[in-house]
Amino acid sequence: MRELLKDLNYGSKIIKKPLGQVIWYWFKYVLAIGICGLVIGISVLFYYTPQFPKLLTEKVPEVQFTIKNGKLTTNQQLPFKWNDGGMSVYIDENKILLSDSKGENNEIKFADIKEEVKFDKNVIVKWSTNNKLWLLGVGLAILVSLILILGIFYLIWQAIMFLVWSLTFWVYAKILKKKLRYLDVMKLVITASVIPLFISTLNIVFQDRILNILSFGILVFYCGIWIYHLPSGKK
Repeated sequence: MRELLKDLNYGSKIIKKPLGQVIWYWFKYVLAIGICGLVIGISVLFYYTPQFPKLLTEKVPEVQFTIKNGKLTTNQQLPFKWNDGGMSVYIDENKILLSDSKGENNEIKFADIKEEVKFDKNVIVKWSTNNKLWLLGVGLAILVSLILILGIFYLIWQAIMFLVWSLTFWVYAKILKKKLRYLDVMKLVITASVIPLFISTLNIVFQDRILNILSFGILVFYCGIWIYHLPSGKK
């Protein structure tokens, strides 16, 4: 990693490596970040799952309701109205009316609900207290599935970006009269993407445009400088 950052002629060493080795060099960092995310997620689950019943007790209001024979009965005052700028909710004993900022309304009639529906906060709290292990298992399954899905989408997106950036820098190499193969340029792009990978990970937390610009700048700088310092007759 240190040599990658300091040696402006490092590109000549990169293009001699097999493409698979270069991809693995980048992917192992992706894998490490994914594992760190998984460990953090598991730690959060193990910390909050035992406290879930307590959180329900403290944060969820004392709500009880039943939908039966097309009517809503509840311990809360009806009709219930809530408005948050563009979105509004209206609930009475017969229906739920949702309105958005465009003036479009969606109505849910309780008469269309054939089965009896009940909600009691105390029942939910008691159930969650007796099923903490089940909640933990479901949470772990969701966490692993989410990381896998996001990982697959990220890899597909990065593969597309590698192809695009490789084409861009291949044209740049042609302008500089560097006889580089497209796959050699891709090796440079993949290697130069390692530092931006860490910056992008930080940007997930901080959401700063400067980090986006920095990530882009590092990729362009290293690919550009490595290609520039290659001998013109390099194949």
